[in-house]
Amino acid sequence: AGDVSFRTSPLRACSVCSFEMRSQSFWLLFLGLLLVSHTVFVAAEADDDDDDDVEDNAQESPSAPPAAPVEAEEEEDNGPLPDYKAPEPTGPVEFLETFDENWQKRWSVIAKDPFTGKWERSVGELGKGLPGDHGVQMKTAGARHALAAKFGKTLDNKDKPLVIQYEIRAEKQWGCDGGYIKVLSSEKPFEAATFNAETPYTIMFGPDRCGMTDKVHFILRHKNPVSGVFEEKHFKDTPKAINDKRTHVYTLVIRPDNTFEILIDDALVKKGNLLESMEPPVNPAKMIDDPEDKKPEDWVDEEMIDDPDATKPDDWDEDAPQYIPDEDAVKPADWMDDEPLQVADPSASQPDDWDSEEDGEWEAPQVPNPKCEKAGCGEWKRPMKKNPDYKGKWKVPRIKNPKYIGVWKAKQIENPHYFVDEHPHNVQPMVGVGIELLSNSGDMLFDNILITFDEKVAADYRKATWSKRHERELTTIKDSAPNPNKKPEVGMFDWVGDMLENNPVPLFVGFLSLIGMFGLIIWRCLAGDDNEKAPVPAARAKKTDAPSADDAPADGGDAGDADADTSVASDDAKPRKRAGKKTKKDT
Repeated sequence: AGDVSFRTSPLRACSVCSFEMRSQSFWLLFLGLLLVSHTVFVAAEADDDDDDDVEDNAQESPSAPPAAPVEAEEEEDNGPLPDYKAPEPTGPVEFLETFDENWQKRWSVIAKDPFTGKWERSVGELGKGLPGDHGVQMKTAGARHALAAKFGKTLDNKDKPLVIQYEIRAEKQWGCDGGYIKVLSSEKPFEAATFNAETPYTIMFGPDRCGMTDKVHFILRHKNPVSGVFEEKHFKDTPKAINDKRTHVYTLVIRPDNTFEILIDDALVKKGNLLESMEPPVNPAKMIDDPEDKKPEDWVDEEMIDDPDATKPDDWDEDAPQYIPDEDAVKPADWMDDEPLQVADPSASQPDDWDSEEDGEWEAPQVPNPKCEKAGCGEWKRPMKKNPDYKGKWKVPRIKNPKYIGVWKAKQIENPHYFVDEHPHNVQPMVGVGIELLSNSGDMLFDNILITFDEKVAADYRKATWSKRHERELTTIKDSAPNPNKKPEVGMFDWVGDMLENNPVPLFVGFLSLIGMFGLIIWRCLAGDDNEKAPVPAARAKKTDAPSADDAPADGGDAGDADADTSVASDDAKPRKRAGKKTKKDT
């Protein structure tokens, strides 16, 4: 009882960590969190770079369609609007069609089977668009339509950007309708009057909605220089079309670095790379299955088989029921066979306005019989229990096939048509543009078809044309639809799940770093000499009559005797209880 000094437990040591140690731990934690945040931020930036570009353009573009439906406002009556005049491009264009009054001199309308649909130059529904702003419109619902125009010269975009752009409006909203165009290929001699569904094209681009199909096509027909065969290459991550009655402008940009972008209404919605984003890939596989290699007739690739030696046991009863009555059950002595399960509600009374002649004889509603709550009422039936003899349908057990060889694979050979095209942006030269579509709704209107090698010229033209039309339609066409290509808001758990699926390594490293930093802090607190005594602040030390170190004898006496009599104050600065008299407060 004389020496009340104590050894510091790990938990106590942690609770009395020095200010210096706590400061170090705080800065370690701060630096750790900073490292984790930076790691995850960089990963998220790398993972979402493309999506951010797409979403920012879709949200921030001043001429992008509204994210939510915009109700048409009443238009102020400021007199008739002046007739629209198609603007001149701000630079060179390879093809431009605004469908003026002479459009039929440049276009051939196909009017032979199966193309029975009629085309008409039109401004669309009167009062909805800009006066005098004409396009060409499919007028026969449920019919196939086709028309084509031949370029004045063959277009070759070698080492230059290629921009294909046009406007389309579905006046009756999209049903089962196509709205894409084809830029036609020079691989065969072309005349517009002979255009049909089999006419070879270089690029097919534009919206298509029917049944499960809802996409903006981008298909590139690419020539294999070894075999000479053209093959369709489809963009794998196509955007969706906007389904409303307003005009929308669709733009495809292909650049000399093989990157491409799809814009809808002057807003970027998708982008990719011709060498990475097409299916099948532009460049074929170097090794392929040998087409001459055939699986041997005696090859066994069935890993598991029915056991040929197994037979159904004689005592196996497939007809035994799964449940049977419990023969050991006994009807309770107080069971009331003659009591009904439902009785008239004694608290119910006939309404004052009840008319027996019109409503019939009034009957009180039925409620559960309170007498049945204790034991039971009605006909007593034995409860069911599981049948111990039930085995169900007997099935032949499966065993490993002793003749199993493995999954057969054809041997690999070098692809005789293998090639590497590092410049698929140099597309097959183009000779014309064609539209051949089935329209179940009818009244699909096309306008301002533009092909150019200058991105700025295309951007300037859609601002000078579509932007004005769109501004007008915001007040005249009530129907609108949200942009289906806008990335939805995601919560923390969705974001973590997406990171784990698409970019798990940085997230895993950041998690380990965080765990390591917390572990280091705990170690800093708990680790140390077991003999180290907890420091006691001087202000809280118990004052005693025992001599202190400063009171050591001047004659050089043993100061240890004085130290032995010195007591260490308790945490609450109160006298310690005597051993053996532990109180509730001590506990």
